[in-house]
Amino acid sequence: MTTQGFGYSSLPGATPGGPGGAGISDQGSGWDPYVTTDDGKSVVQENFVHGGKVTSDGYLSYKISKNLVWYAGVDNIFNVHPDLSIVPNARNASAYDSESGGPFDAVQMGFDGKRIFSKISINF
Repeated sequence: MTTQGFGYSSLPGATPGGPGGAGISDQGSGWDPYVTTDDGKSVVQENFVHGGKVTSDGYLSYKISKNLVWYAGVDNIFNVHPDLSIVPNARNASAYDSESGGPFDAVQMGFDGKRIFSKISINF
């Protein structure tokens, strides 16, 4: 899957209204999203490429009594993390420019990997 960043940079001398031109990419509006490369000599489109991921979860419950249940579980058992939202050759320029404002785009698995939990439910 590919998502576009918002773009924020224009290259001095670029054709006005063209790729990386002033008044378009430097507005951060997502229109013509270009960012400056690390060397500062050109611009590249701000497209973030994300590969598919699979996560696995596991849950257990045990009924201790009529009114008391214990639950335990693990979300994301194998500690899978999403791909970083970076643009090759413009890593410094496009850091934290994803839709979520961070190094990861918003994804269902979250960004911090495995989560282990336990809880007790009391029913009245």
